[in-house]
Amino acid sequence: MFGNLSKCITERLLMNGTISREDKEIYVYGMQQGMIALLNLGTTILLGMVFGKLLECIVFMVAYMPLRSFAGGYHAKTAIRCYIFSIVMMSAVLWVMRYVMYSGLVCGCLTAIFGSMIWFLVPVEDRNKPLDDVEKVVYRKRARGILLFEIVIMVISLLLNDKRIAICMMMVFGIMAIMLLLGQWKNRYLRKLQNF
Repeated sequence: MFGNLSKCITERLLMNGTISREDKEIYVYGMQQGMIALLNLGTTILLGMVFGKLLECIVFMVAYMPLRSFAGGYHAKTAIRCYIFSIVMMSAVLWVMRYVMYSGLVCGCLTAIFGSMIWFLVPVEDRNKPLDDVEKVVYRKRARGILLFEIVIMVISLLLNDKRIAICMMMVFGIMAIMLLLGQWKNRYLRKLQNF
């Protein structure tokens, strides 16, 4: 999708002498990933505006991304599938936040369930990003630290009677738990095929 544009921009940088030929592939890859990230961010913000939940959308993404980075879980095979999966996921999250009402007690109970699942499952590696023993320890520690920090934010939100933030955090934990379970299921399936 962005491959040709990334290559074109990189060729211009090469012709201008801005980058060296040895760094060409790094720049192509970096620009392609940057464009995909901008598309995801732009689409996510647009979805937040469409659902009338822009603040919740931003809070969700700010809380979800660091936890996802260290917890792992399911990853799509291609960038296009990842984009589609992310948009469907974000649409579902925003729909639930818009139309489903939760009490503070329900948010607290669901957070305890999802938080416990995340605590015991992290990290879930992917075939494209296997982790060695040291990385597993580091990623587990960081994911758990982020989880605890975000749970504190969620509890403070409940104490301040800010259900919008509390529900966002609960949804982050719910989606993260699902992603971890899907990642484990995918890993088991690939191991059965001896492809992991």
